Amino acid sequence: MDGPTNPVFDYFQLTSKQLLLDNTLLDAVISKFGTAGNYKLMSYLANSICKVDPLPQEAERQRRDVGPLETEWPAPESREINSLVLPAIGRMVPYSIVTGVGSVMAGAGGQDDLKLWSYASIPRDHIRAPYCWINSWLAEQIEAAPGDWIQLQFYEPETADGQLRQTQVRLLVVGIVPLTRPIKPYARNRLATFDEAPTRFIDTDFTPTVEGITDQNSISNWDVPFELELRELILPQDDQYWEEHRLTPKVFVPLAYAQRVFGSRFGSTTAIHLTANDTTDEQQVRSKIQEGLLSVRALRGWNFPTIRTRQLQSATGTTPFDWLFLSLSSFVIIAALMLVALLFQLAVQQRIAQLGVMLSQGFRPSRLRRLILGEMFVVAIVGAGVGILLGLGYAKLMVMGLQSWWIGAISTRFLQFSFSPGSLCFGGLAGMLTSMLTIQLVLRQVTRLQPLHLMQADEGRAVEEYQGRSTVWWAVSLFSALAALLLLALAVGQLGMARAGFFFGSGMLLLASALLAVRQWLSIRRQAHHPERQGLVRLAFRAMVRNPVRSSLSISLLAVASFLIASMSVFQVSPNPQGYGGFDLLGVSTQPIYENLGSPRARSEAIGTPAEQLLGTTIIPLRMRQGDDASCTNLFQVVQPTILGLSQRLQKLNELTSRFRFSWAATVDANAPWMVLQSPGNGTPENPVPVVLDQNTAMWSLKQGGQLHSIIRVELDSRVVHLRVVGLLSNSVLQGKLIISERNFEYLFPQISGYRFFLIHSGQRNDADTVAAVLEKGWGDAGLDVTSSVDVLKRLLGVQNTYISAFQSLGALGLLLGTLGLIAVQIRSIIERRRELALMQAVGISPWRIGRLLSLESAPLLMGGLLIGVGCAAMALVPYVIEFGPQINVIHSLL
Repeated sequence: MDGPTNPVFDYFQLTSKQLLLDNTLLDAVISKFGTAGNYKLMSYLANSICKVDPLPQEAERQRRDVGPLETEWPAPESREINSLVLPAIGRMVPYSIVTGVGSVMAGAGGQDDLKLWSYASIPRDHIRAPYCWINSWLAEQIEAAPGDWIQLQFYEPETADGQLRQTQVRLLVVGIVPLTRPIKPYARNRLATFDEAPTRFIDTDFTPTVEGITDQNSISNWDVPFELELRELILPQDDQYWEEHRLTPKVFVPLAYAQRVFGSRFGSTTAIHLTANDTTDEQQVRSKIQEGLLSVRALRGWNFPTIRTRQLQSATGTTPFDWLFLSLSSFVIIAALMLVALLFQLAVQQRIAQLGVMLSQGFRPSRLRRLILGEMFVVAIVGAGVGILLGLGYAKLMVMGLQSWWIGAISTRFLQFSFSPGSLCFGGLAGMLTSMLTIQLVLRQVTRLQPLHLMQADEGRAVEEYQGRSTVWWAVSLFSALAALLLLALAVGQLGMARAGFFFGSGMLLLASALLAVRQWLSIRRQAHHPERQGLVRLAFRAMVRNPVRSSLSISLLAVASFLIASMSVFQVSPNPQGYGGFDLLGVSTQPIYENLGSPRARSEAIGTPAEQLLGTTIIPLRMRQGDDASCTNLFQVVQPTILGLSQRLQKLNELTSRFRFSWAATVDANAPWMVLQSPGNGTPENPVPVVLDQNTAMWSLKQGGQLHSIIRVELDSRVVHLRVVGLLSNSVLQGKLIISERNFEYLFPQISGYRFFLIHSGQRNDADTVAAVLEKGWGDAGLDVTSSVDVLKRLLGVQNTYISAFQSLGALGLLLGTLGLIAVQIRSIIERRRELALMQAVGISPWRIGRLLSLESAPLLMGGLLIGVGCAAMALVPYVIEFGPQINVIHSLL
């Protein structure tokens, strides 16, 4: 420069303190300025540059006179060639900048503002190998000329397991660009001064400003995050170059080549130069840049969500407890309606003779029904009012239970009992109407009977006449059983809610079939011939079948309740090794850990002697994007779930041993369930990213149905990412997390480095507590917290088990209704047979034997109802028990 106020190069430059500019940001800025006259740069530090003799393959490649240039040099070189380090010819120059420069126009090839091709000594159409230009200073130091080859050694842009890896490339020198020496060199706070116009190739701004490097007076003083292993190669002329030219590049390459070799997931551009002229205003440029950055601020992590909207969205919850409770309450509702029918039937029997007289006197059945329905309507109103009060008490008791006994389901005590008058009115009205409908059905059946039989108070005989042929009911029972078996077969291939629906539907059909069969069997036994001399058991049986409708209703009440309790208890699960894949410890860190904890060598280098206590320990690190807790322990609706990036190592362990295998509800490939994650995806609807997640997470937290190949839409930083389900884990410790491949993770979240989630197998000879302590102490600075997988899994499964316990309380309520129904039947039976019982006492039968007789009458009803309910539940859930047997809490189920 001529002076601090006389610029030689006039342009505006956009750089980042992170050194790299991502493509989204670049596109946003370029959209504001256009492509004409603007260009990108990619600068990188080479550890060493030297002149070499090329390999025969490389030399042959250059001699070939075929193929267009632009498809030849960007092609990746052979990995075998790049892995060879060739000996230097002459001097090796340490720590130099290599810069790629090119137009921002897509497909611009080697076009640039430096006019490099005007300095090429080899015609462009004769080049068949990766090529470069070097400046005159470097050409003098390594004695290189056009047509020679140079070798660049540099660290790969991304570390491997936290370790720097050095690689190399070889380039054909096609030209030498000139330099201009300043008359006064750079100082810490002073620019260089020239007495003549410098060439375009000594612009120090080709390289972004880096604190600790660009502000130092010597290369030896650089503050870099790695060891300067080639410090002894630094000669006085290198420091002189630094004083005169700072980070001016010594090698220039095409932009596309630099981006391919030096670029990474974090970006492939270090700067963008925007053309300036005499009319360009700096403030206008800044304003345009800010406008461009604002358009992508959400993708850069700047979000301004409406807090109230986000709160309302989260408050919708994950588990539809109300609908689950209501659907399972249907069993109790059915039992309650059965009890209503039974009690009303007992009430009608007291007035059955009166009904017969009224019908015989000319009352139409419809008028008689309206009369009795009017009476029952008053009773229903009173019952609905009492039911509302009892319902409020029961709901309050449920909330108290969730705050105390069932705290595991919600993990918080901040629940408030609330209700609305509208819900109370709706519930009371629904209960009253269903009760009236049930009464109407029973009354309709009674009023169709013969008046003579009603006046004789022989309802049993009248019912026989009305029933007609019993073969119809046997056919219905058989059809229900066949339909149950069909649903059971279909349930085997289903997942999630669909499978549960098939299982319960099958069980309910089996229950209906069994109850119809029992009803018909009781009717047949009532009509059967009985011997004149009967023992106590036969007398009890005959009394039981005297009224088949009453007995079958009592059995049905108990069967429905026991079916609900038994079927719910099967879903109580316990932790097992497949739930945590054999990894008995889980680690989560607050800060990224860059060392490969799975490598004994890396552990030893990081923490020294204590790493010996980790010998035999297997650790699989996963990348993690922290998000909302999508497990069942979170009551709020998940907006941005936690996402893990998994490497291929877990699948390799699966192939070596069966110890590290998770339990799968469904997977695309049963032989290699984790390998299906490796398919590339960009998160668009056309190319979704493969994902594995726990079935409960998919079904409840994300509300995606829990089916293979279903598409999950996740909003991440104001962008929607589409994921395709390729595997569903069953009751796993990874509940609440979405697992994708590490490669897809790096594509979606290039700004996230290191590992924060760890699957740990302590080893057969190591104590888990010792391993956890060593890891926590060794990486305490990163906030590593190691917990027992069994404890985590117990906490997660405890939510499901707690919900099951809450739902079983409905079965207990139904069982209570069944018991009340059985008591009502027994009392009614005693009232009806009081003369018979008195006669039995008169002929010498002791009260003890009479009591035993009554017990024998009730015992088959009680045991029959319980056995039918439990048996139907067991038959319907046999496939589930076979598939998930190791996870089922057998003791709890039996209890």
